[in-house]
Amino acid sequence: HDDESFLRIVNYPARGIGNTTLTRLREAALQAQKSLWQVIAAPEEVGFKPGGRAMTALKGFHDMMTGFQNEAKETDVLGLTRFILERAGIATDLAADSTPEGISRRENMDEFLASIASEAQEREQAHSQNLSLQDFLASVSLLSDKSDNETDTREKVSLMTIHAAKGLEFDAVFVTGLEDELFPNATAKINPNEMEEERRLFYVAITRARRHCFLSYAQSRFRYGVTEATNESPFLHEIDSTHLTYASDSFSTAGGRNISNTRGYEPTKRGYTSAAKGYEPMTRGYASAAKGYEPTTRRNNVFSASGDSSSSYSSQTRNANPYSSQARNANPYSSQTRNANPYSTSRLRPVSSLTPATTSAAASSPTSGITPGRRIHHERFGDGTIIAVENTMQSEKVRVQFDTPGVGEKKLLVKFARFTFID
Repeated sequence: HDDESFLRIVNYPARGIGNTTLTRLREAALQAQKSLWQVIAAPEEVGFKPGGRAMTALKGFHDMMTGFQNEAKETDVLGLTRFILERAGIATDLAADSTPEGISRRENMDEFLASIASEAQEREQAHSQNLSLQDFLASVSLLSDKSDNETDTREKVSLMTIHAAKGLEFDAVFVTGLEDELFPNATAKINPNEMEEERRLFYVAITRARRHCFLSYAQSRFRYGVTEATNESPFLHEIDSTHLTYASDSFSTAGGRNISNTRGYEPTKRGYTSAAKGYEPMTRGYASAAKGYEPTTRRNNVFSASGDSSSSYSSQTRNANPYSSQARNANPYSSQTRNANPYSTSRLRPVSSLTPATTSAAASSPTSGITPGRRIHHERFGDGTIIAVENTMQSEKVRVQFDTPGVGEKKLLVKFARFTFID
């Protein structure tokens, strides 16, 4: 529920949703600590009562977006894109503009549709997983980023989404915002499929790093107009402890104020290369304050009842092992676990290299134990029979003969395929 994206599309093309309505909508969302989308989905729950025409327009927008979500489950990516262009009024808006700029925009849209059709056809011929609109847009963004940076050889920090980082690698990667209800997002708790998608994105993020991967999360975050205490992402529990080193050294800002309320993880290899290249050892942060950089990795502190940060920890808390079997098997969403601080521990031993940790996802996955002959139900393709299982070093695939006319045989990646057994 991205408010910025919501505001970009809610009144394009014009739907009669003016600035006054949007201002009242923001105020209602801020007061209720909800996203703009959540407010228009259930306005009565937060007491949001705009004028009759404005409410009708917002409800129409909500119903339209919900319709797109439903259509995505039934239609291929090209059909879905055309449906969105027509239903949202974008095609009509482009057709009405006869200026040279308008003609260029229509040509760009035609090229966009042709690119989708070409990519979808290539995947079908390669028996790859079906192309989604989200995947295509992410790949377009990635290609655009590559094109923009082809002529720029300067050393720099690149800020990008995880989707845009697919296919890229960097010597050092910083993954921020690893907080519960942010990554993974709040809805993933009640949707196993979305949780798996979030976990897959996390894997993509950390495997972009060649040498160093820094994972961090904030002790508190300003959201919906208030500062809230946060809990670390449950994904951090899933990383083998031998691949983690905690940043725990004290430091002060340039003004002399001691900083002790941020937390994070640093890789098992400390520092980068040498100060001559602009980096200093991690025991001193990224670089000196004189160069304009402040150290940012610190061990966490808990919030006191008054809401202020507290730096007091018992030795028992500091020396606890958050990666014991009991800790790994604990429910990260229980009230006891959410209020606990499992990352207050002494620095773990470094290892010589960083390798992806082996997980037991297959054992706990609802698709484990697949064998030829079993009947399944797929969200998009319907019922079918598994006719073959292919195991490789990187993934497990199944070939399925579906009963639905026109679908035929499909090859699915077990890790990402959305199906359930029906026998």
